[in-house]
Amino acid sequence: MDVPVHIITDAKNNISPGKRHYKDYNQVLSFNNSLRWNVFELSPFDETLVLDADYLIMNNHLNAVWNSRNELMINTDIVPLFSNEFIEHTKLSDFGIKMAWATAIYFKKTNLVKHFFTIMEHVHSNYFYYKQVYEFQGDLYRNDFAASIARHMLNDFTEDSLANILSLPVSKIVT
Repeated sequence: MDVPVHIITDAKNNISPGKRHYKDYNQVLSFNNSLRWNVFELSPFDETLVLDADYLIMNNHLNAVWNSRNELMINTDIVPLFSNEFIEHTKLSDFGIKMAWATAIYFKKTNLVKHFFTIMEHVHSNYFYYKQVYEFQGDLYRNDFAASIARHMLNDFTEDSLANILSLPVSKIVT
């Protein structure tokens, strides 16, 4: 199934110079990736697949999301590109909740999904509070952390996955 690609940008919030890289705080970056929570409002579509610009798609497995019965799909597992590469986060903190990777998110325009993105916005607005509650490191806002917290809250504060918050249908998530 060939699906047309539509690129939607939020021009007024596109660039925010002076952000610091979460691994090397001395490295200054000139991008803003902190508004992932607003994609629900930005998308004019009933179904949307949001992908980071640096996300490589090497097969057609993501086509399986269209017309899915699931309202929201986000990955909680990741496989490094090279087998000896270390993936820093499988959990938000050493004893924390499982990481949800906001690199690729499929959603439908439903109340549950709107609630998910509202929670992400709330986490964004209260990031240092949630940093203390969930005990994660770093001061740079991360969509992955906000998505993980939103997923955790919508799963009744458990690691169990509700029927409508599942992983995307891919054989591997490669970084």
